[in-house]
Amino acid sequence: MVITALAILTAVAIEFSYRSRVEARLAANARDQLRAYYLARSAVNLSRLVLHFQRQVDAIQIPNLGPMLSGMLGGGAGGMMGGMGGMGAGMPGMPPGLASAGGGSLHIRLWDVIPVDSGTLQLFIGPPEPSLDDSFGAPVGGTAGVPPPPAPEPIGPSSPAGTVFKLTGPNRAFGDFDGSFHASVSDEESKINVNALNQLSALAAATSMEMLTLMHWKDQKYDFLFQDDELHRQVRREDVLINIHDWIDPDTSTSNFDPLLLTSFTDPFTAGFGDEDDFYQRQDPRYRAKNAPIDTVDELFMIHGITDRFMAAFGKRLTVYSAPNSLLNVNTDDPAQQLTNILVSLDTTRDPAVVQQLLGSPMLLQTILTELQMMRMFSFVGLSVQSFVAVLAANGLPVNPFLTTPGSPNAFLGDTSSTFTIHAVGQVGEVESRLTAVVRYDDNLGRVLYWRED
Repeated sequence: MVITALAILTAVAIEFSYRSRVEARLAANARDQLRAYYLARSAVNLSRLVLHFQRQVDAIQIPNLGPMLSGMLGGGAGGMMGGMGGMGAGMPGMPPGLASAGGGSLHIRLWDVIPVDSGTLQLFIGPPEPSLDDSFGAPVGGTAGVPPPPAPEPIGPSSPAGTVFKLTGPNRAFGDFDGSFHASVSDEESKINVNALNQLSALAAATSMEMLTLMHWKDQKYDFLFQDDELHRQVRREDVLINIHDWIDPDTSTSNFDPLLLTSFTDPFTAGFGDEDDFYQRQDPRYRAKNAPIDTVDELFMIHGITDRFMAAFGKRLTVYSAPNSLLNVNTDDPAQQLTNILVSLDTTRDPAVVQQLLGSPMLLQTILTELQMMRMFSFVGLSVQSFVAVLAANGLPVNPFLTTPGSPNAFLGDTSSTFTIHAVGQVGEVESRLTAVVRYDDNLGRVLYWRED
């Protein structure tokens, strides 16, 4: 009986000890999760503060910026490109478009200059100072390393009774926390906004051309990305554009797409007679087209023709968060997106084969990409549309006249951004909290368009 009782008590004690350890670990993880969440929130808020100042930097205009950059980057003896041999030969001096420019902005990207990271902040903050709690129980004179309690100082008029006191002396410095955080910022205007397919004719045509170029139009080696596994047939690139347009437009009939209208920047979508919900009504469960702008990128998976393979190839270059009438930013670190920007900037009406010629000349294409990278000088310095177009013209490529005409209402490229995605991570111990926020400029710290917690 004694052995049996001891065995039972041992099992009960072990189970009780195990449950106590599990509950203690759960409580610690819950505590760390809360700390990590607010550290990630701090990273988001600091990023929004940086973007708030970015708006002020974008508004700064520097007089005679064009001639100044022409002397710095031109092909002369003192220019950066002039001393690079091959670069100077391929680009003799700064292109005329930039050299003749007057005032302008340096397009400094603060989110690339200022790192939002707790380790970097602590370098400027310094070690935490002892708080008032550290001196409790110490002698009046204090001890080595522990300062004495600060003397009270009256706030209001001094009187024997009823006087309000405050404690003076150093408070605990910011940065005294367990854990770390960091955040990365990316601009949404450097991506193609699919909601613009249902905008005014010129913008819809430009977005359609950008989408077709991104999807490698007339290139058969990428046809496997558009394989419809359910119907066992190929879905054309034009069909993907039609389905996105039908998902957004307010009517319930299908649309037609005429690629010949793209060269004249006329709306390529015309009204059809079919039912746009036919495919969706044959799914399980059945659903209908939204007939409203797309709210999140994940919503694209619901559109016919957009598969996991499609999003794996092109998803990171598509957005729905930037303003539908915003211009595609030429400043991007993605070579594939930069290639798309170059191809859509060419004037195919003057030379219909210019796109195929450029794609068939990898040396020329690499030269253009290298020159664009060199003109940025540093990763945090952006490129103006005028400079971007001037590089193409300097290499003998015909440029779309809408981009070379100042103040053209049909211009579809820009060089500034107003919508940004913030990816923030807070970590305490073994617990991580991830936040994703999309904000757009306003007079405060930006309007939140999207928020996700992981």
